[in-house]
Order: sequence, then C-alpha cells, then structure tokens
Amino acid sequence: MPHSLTDITNAIETIAPLHLAAAWDKVGLLVVGDGRAITRALLTIDVTSAVLDEAKAVRADLIVGYHPLLFAPLNRLDGASWQCRVAMDAVRAGIAIYSPHTALDAAAGGVNDWLIQLLAPDKDAGRLCDIRAILPASTNEPLVGSGRIARLEIATTTEEIARKLEPQLGCGRIERSKADTALAARVHTMCAVCAGSGSSLLEDAAALGATVFVTGEMSHHDVLRAHALGLEVLLAGHTNTERGYLPRLASALTARTPSTEFIVSKVDRDPLTR
Repeated sequence: MPHSLTDITNAIETIAPLHLAAAWDKVGLLVVGDGRAITRALLTIDVTSAVLDEAKAVRADLIVGYHPLLFAPLNRLDGASWQCRVAMDAVRAGIAIYSPHTALDAAAGGVNDWLIQLLAPDKDAGRLCDIRAILPASTNEPLVGSGRIARLEIATTTEEIARKLEPQLGCGRIERSKADTALAARVHTMCAVCAGSGSSLLEDAAALGATVFVTGEMSHHDVLRAHALGLEVLLAGHTNTERGYLPRLASALTARTPSTEFIVSKVDRDPLTR
C-alpha cells in the first residue's frame, strides 16, 4: 500500500529529528504538494529547476532536497527569484518538497558522521577513535550536534588525508590551505570535519585538540583565522561534502517505508568546476 506524505516525513524525522536543526534553518515540509500518496521520491542536495524537471520526468511525488529551497522569506509569489519560480512550478505539478538540512547534519548517523567515517579503518590511515560532535546538542548527547571530531590511531599528514578523501568525495583535487612551515610539517592525530561550511566551528575544534579541519568551503579570512588557531584546512567544495550521503539516506528511508521508491538525482551536481 502506498505511503502518505505524512508517513514519509515521519520516517525522515526518525533519521533527522527537526529539533536538532539550527535555529536559523528552514527545515521540514516546504511545499505540501497536492496530497497524493508518495510512490517515488527524488533525493537531491539542491532543488533547482533542472532537478524539478527530473522529478517530473521520473514521476516523483516528493523531492527531498537537503538544502532548503525556500530560505529567505517570500513577500509575494511573483516569480522574481529562481527559488520562487521553482516552488511555484512544484505547486503546479503537485510535487511536495522537504528539507532536512542541519537536522541531518547533527543527527547520529547523519551527514557529518558519514563524512568523518571516510577517514576510517584501513591499513594506511589507521582507525578512528572517540568520534564525537564538535559542538554537542546537549551534555547528554555528545555524539549528536554540530560537526565531528575524532582521533586517528595512526598519525597522518594533510596530504594523506586529502588523497584519501578525493576519490571518495568525487570532487577532484581538494584545496589545501597554505599554512606556514611549522604547521605544514606536522602529522595529525585529531581531525575535525563539518559538511558544507564549517568556519563557525573553528574555535571549538581547535579547543578540542584538532589540528586539521575538513569542510566544503571557507572564506579567505576564515582560513587565516584557522591558521592562527593552529589548524590546517582542507576544502572539498560545499556540496561535495554532502552529496555522497544521499545513497545512504535512500537506503535508510527504503527500510522504513518500503512501498516508496527513493532515487538519487542524476542532474544535481556541484555548480563549480574544480
């Protein structure tokens, strides 16, 4: 029997409880759709016009867009912005849109856990120990919250971390910050990560002993701030630190709502060339 939209949103929220989202975020159901049963859902990082066209082509009833399509308030539905045009087109097509965003980042088993586990056990990089949130959601939940930090049992260099991540993230060459000689000569045993843009966590990561920070993007001045804190920085591109999680999310949702097919977008991609 087909699942209702409520069934699907409840399943998403067992994976990414909305109370974990940042206060500034716009998570949850953003476009209600026409109330149809959800037989197929399309998973994407960004809900662009190309992704919406893809959803129509594959007859999806729901788009699970990691980034919120509607973030800044809309004062009128006039199609002035691309986000407004996509939302209006989704309404006309009867397709619902849901965003888990920072709730999925913070959740146990979410995007940041996936990202740091890319550094996990193999005979070259060693094992990860003591994985925890950089900024825990509460004192009772050290494994839930913003970013992740872990100890590498075998110390490794910045170059080795980058080489390990590049094929797994499919992002081409990861940008390495040009730290001074004293920083660049180090090997690392404490590594911090934050999917997307992690500059707000630099001080917290450094205070926990991290010496290298993996994220998607960071401004010039934030990179300098990282160096002043004793952190080297690896930048893989904002969505490249998120997109690889989508197949895992599809599997988790399929297990919870097996009557709905979850497929990962083929047109969603990093808008920048590396």
